[in-house]
Amino acid sequence: MMHEKIRPHHLERKAILYVRQSSPHQVLHNRESRALQYAMRDRLVALGWSC
Repeated sequence: MMHEKIRPHHLERKAILYVRQSSPHQVLHNRESRALQYAMRDRLVALGWSC
């Protein structure tokens, strides 16, 4: 599902998404944050960028 404002020349540019590494404590207690980070990755792919 590509957004109407995203044109081919936009997709020629790199999109860099930093997914930070979490400590074991954060993994156990902050699952929503991790899910949001990976959801952003999925959104970029849905908009047309590749991994």
